[in-house]
Amino acid sequence: MRLPPFHGREAERLARQERVPLFTVLLTAFALAARGTASPRVRVDVPVSGRDHPQLASITGFFTRFHRLDVPLPEDTTFRQALRRVHGAWAGAEETGTGTANPLGPAPADGVVPLFSYRSGDVQPRLRLAGCAVTEARWVHDAAKEDLGLITDRVGETVHPLLEFRAAVVPERAAVRLARRFTELVTQAARDPDETVALPESEAP
Repeated sequence: MRLPPFHGREAERLARQERVPLFTVLLTAFALAARGTASPRVRVDVPVSGRDHPQLASITGFFTRFHRLDVPLPEDTTFRQALRRVHGAWAGAEETGTGTANPLGPAPADGVVPLFSYRSGDVQPRLRLAGCAVTEARWVHDAAKEDLGLITDRVGETVHPLLEFRAAVVPERAAVRLARRFTELVTQAARDPDETVALPESEAP
């Protein structure tokens, strides 16, 4: 499900105020969108680079590990307060190595843990191979690889969100509701980050 692209400049203004990257603002919006009414605690898996060891430098392959963001977002929180909570929880997980999730392990007992991915086209180096002409192929996303996940691609100053979900696990109506909520929260972050973020209204399944 492709969400409407949006300009990242306004959200970046809040990121600069709080001295965090745009990634953290978007992650906060997704965490708040995924927040349920039963519990204030939110869990989100985030893929990070797995090439931390020098031994892997000469090996070709896709090395990724997952960090699990686990943060309480109370009912009366503002976007700015939630942003600070998410930033603190994420920084703590990176420093201590805690919160690492195993994507190949069994599903958690408390249900689906959504995935959030942020990629910036501005920082990806163009591949150069001696004696070869390299052309970047258009990425075709035609199948869900996760039960529920939001992929955000930044190209220039525009962010292109893509929500993927398995219909057998996540009803389409719930996915649409999550996508709409994420878009609303990004707008709220830019407009008034000190406004209280209301919990989603309960709806019949």
